[in-house]
Amino acid sequence: MENYLQLEALQLEERLHYTLDVPPNALPVHLPPMMLQLLVENAIKHGLAPRPAGGRLALGAQFAADGSLHIAVRNTGLYAPLPGHPGVGVRNVRERLGLLFGPTATLSLGPDPLLPDTVLAELRLPASTTQPAIHERLTY
Repeated sequence: MENYLQLEALQLEERLHYTLDVPPNALPVHLPPMMLQLLVENAIKHGLAPRPAGGRLALGAQFAADGSLHIAVRNTGLYAPLPGHPGVGVRNVRERLGLLFGPTATLSLGPDPLLPDTVLAELRLPASTTQPAIHERLTY
């Protein structure tokens, strides 16, 4: 994600300010391919890029008491889903989470309850340093 954000910062210049707060012990945790990329991409595409002043993006991760990993992507902007537009990317992420982890993984997306003018995408999934079994069957 750091490399991707650096590329986006080149394009958006001073309009993109980002922070990464990921503890070293979270780095070996396997995430489904491109899942985090989609969340960060959406934050930039729908939240920051349309704003003349740009904004901030914060990506953070932490382990919960139950051992699950919680990843939060916060970005400047207002959450406003388009009527009649189901949000294909977000729907696909939810479906993939269900296939890979069942009900133990979730994705929530909406206004950040703690920060005004901020959107929060929060991913919760079981922390494992091995790939989910279904992933092996989907690899070709």
